[in-house]
Amino acid sequence: MTDAETAALRPRPVPDALTRPFWDGVARHELRLQRCRACGYYMHPPYPECTRCRASDLTVEAVSGQGVIFERAIVESPVVVGFTGDVPYACLLVELDEQPGLLIAGNLVDFPPDEAVVGRRVEVVFRDESDGFTLPMFRLVQEEPY
Repeated sequence: MTDAETAALRPRPVPDALTRPFWDGVARHELRLQRCRACGYYMHPPYPECTRCRASDLTVEAVSGQGVIFERAIVESPVVVGFTGDVPYACLLVELDEQPGLLIAGNLVDFPPDEAVVGRRVEVVFRDESDGFTLPMFRLVQEEPY
């Protein structure tokens, strides 16, 4: 990899003890989120204790990766290094089907950004970057006609 390619890479997270299970799952093309064993509540991002019941008996479980666009922003200016070639693009907050209020962020791919409409169904896809890092993204799900 050249210096120019390295400089143009998107920012990378630095996994810690709480976030490593999420990123390890993403590397395997699985969306895995923290869940409380006591009350069944999902949490993202992860916390050291359940944000609902305060139990500390937590696990990480696979989720469907399907949901609806909860919020979106269309980025039209190259403001973040590594995203310059992608402008314009849609940043999404997706509410996953597993639980109301369970939100995860990602970009919309394979569709024009103006199709990122709040309430539209999406599903997770995984994009392997040139440096071996994998990112979760979302694409629109073609809705069945009535």
